[in-house]
Amino acid sequence: MRETSATIKIVHVIPISRFVGKETLTYFTAKDLHPGTIISVPLRGKNVSALVVSSENALEAKTGVRKAEYTIKKIADERKRTIVSTPFVKASSLTARYFAGEVGAVLSALIPTIILKKYEGYEPTKPTARKTQKKEDAPGNHEVLLFQADEKDRFASYKSFIRSEFANNHSIFFCLPTVADTERAAPLLNRGIEEYVYVFHGKLTQKETLARWKNALAEKHPILIVCTGSFLSLPRSDARTIIVENERSSAYKTLRRPFVDIRTFAEFFSRELDAKLILGDTFLRIETLYKSEVGKATPFAPLRFRTLGTGKQTIVDMREEALKHKRFEIVSDPLKKILSEARDEGEYVFALVSRRGLFPITICGDCGETIACEQCASPMVLHRNRKNSATQKDQNTFVCHRCGLEKFSSDICGACGSWRLATLGIGAERAEEEIKKLVPDAHVLRLDADITKGSAKKARDIIRRFYSLPSAILVGTEMALPYLKRVANAAVISLDSLFAIPDFRMHERIFGMLLALREKATKRLLIQTRVRDSSFFNFVLQGNLSGFYKKELEDRKQFGYPPFTVLIKISWSGTEKAVLVGKKTLEGVLAEWKPNYMPARKTLRGSPSEAARKEKTTGHFGVGAIIRVDTASWPDHNLVHVLASLPPAFEVEVAPEDIL
Repeated sequence: MRETSATIKIVHVIPISRFVGKETLTYFTAKDLHPGTIISVPLRGKNVSALVVSSENALEAKTGVRKAEYTIKKIADERKRTIVSTPFVKASSLTARYFAGEVGAVLSALIPTIILKKYEGYEPTKPTARKTQKKEDAPGNHEVLLFQADEKDRFASYKSFIRSEFANNHSIFFCLPTVADTERAAPLLNRGIEEYVYVFHGKLTQKETLARWKNALAEKHPILIVCTGSFLSLPRSDARTIIVENERSSAYKTLRRPFVDIRTFAEFFSRELDAKLILGDTFLRIETLYKSEVGKATPFAPLRFRTLGTGKQTIVDMREEALKHKRFEIVSDPLKKILSEARDEGEYVFALVSRRGLFPITICGDCGETIACEQCASPMVLHRNRKNSATQKDQNTFVCHRCGLEKFSSDICGACGSWRLATLGIGAERAEEEIKKLVPDAHVLRLDADITKGSAKKARDIIRRFYSLPSAILVGTEMALPYLKRVANAAVISLDSLFAIPDFRMHERIFGMLLALREKATKRLLIQTRVRDSSFFNFVLQGNLSGFYKKELEDRKQFGYPPFTVLIKISWSGTEKAVLVGKKTLEGVLAEWKPNYMPARKTLRGSPSEAARKEKTTGHFGVGAIIRVDTASWPDHNLVHVLASLPPAFEVEVAPEDIL
């Protein structure tokens, strides 16, 4: 039978893809497709998933079709699949507006790729059933609850709360920032309800993901979904609570456009679901605690602003150690004593170092130039030697921890040719070597990104080996903390370099790191520092969360940082001429919002030798601008429109984790 305009439908869809350039596209089909259906459409030479927004008869849409500036194509795959719920789509739309992105890009970031491509869909609950349920829940279930307490107490309360929700026939999302967090949390929550706990994260195989997804939807009993952020897309209509645990973790922010913050999405999603949102951590973010002050959140339980450490706590002033020994010391005398006693008493020791490598910074003693990465201008970190294929000799290596560039070290300064290169700071490799010299008969292990290469399995293997060896010592960076259990002794060898980073969140990050370490040390906690005069460490030793929060809030208000403003970071790069043209473009369209422009930072592209030769003619520059918007005014419709219309060369990040 021949299709006529009366039977053909014009369908408006949102492509679930990044960098489409248009929020919605139009196609035609002979089938009835309802809003919320996932289909496949042709786009730029390939088929992509798309969400149906609306559909109309071609006859009714003829005028609009004729005026279209492009040829309307036929849908590629007309299978009708419902993958996510309507509240999820609405929350994604709100999230896109908040982060000045496209709905399709947000959906692409929040729905697992395997589910988009392979899952055949489910039968959604009829709207009438939804209304009935909502009427039963009147006047409304949604509220934002804050839970600030020690981890042990939080998980004890979570277990009780989950069982109570099960009794009310409600499912629960338990969202965590990383794979390691989900694998550690599940055993703490599932005792007695193992068959109703489903764990989802990005390290599952495609087969495992699909099987668990189908089983989780088929299960008639309420379930607990322990997951990372993208698996909040699982469409359980009986979910009435979202718990965001380890709420302070920066891992909740996606690493690429549209830079979605899962915590913000969870707040929108819980509202659309008419569900409770519980934000939990030992120390919640400053912005989150402030919600309670302004009436946007209430405590799940009385907020604890003082933590009690079980171990003896000591601060060692490393300036005094240097004067005493007349040289720079990596390990203080008190820490040497702890290492010795722990070995004799069969106790474990964890030593925290802020940076990996041997030395975080190398500078020229003559011109003061820092040895920096030729691609992104970040300081290069010196690592232990490896074989140079050109010379067939072992040679130390410089590694950029920002972009991954590696090069063999040189004995001369690339800027002035001086031989007077000086290494500064303490890296994890260097700390490991020093401890091995001090206690040569002890088992010394290291856990950092250089060792694991991003493998959670390797990290778990190192932790298992650590706890299997008597009197073992583990040297690690911040990434080791989620894997670490309780230890008798914990020490901070070096974190002073973090205080020098011009990031408004840095004090909060260090404070949270030390609180986590304090919680894990059962006998002794020792902190080495050269900034002992700071009141910061008094807050740590006393477990005084209230004092730190008030001081930090006061500073942020003075300088116009969150929670009093929403920050928007715009970055772009190119040749010197290109970045100046880009700046003029922004000055024209953003004048109303008065951005602060950061100085252009010179970088180089290409191989180091090529970059050095062409530096004067092919210099590459990175530039940034910061806009501050009053929190109550965001999202600003006009500014969102301007930001969304910027060319792809401009990278826009709303509520960035840092402004560097």
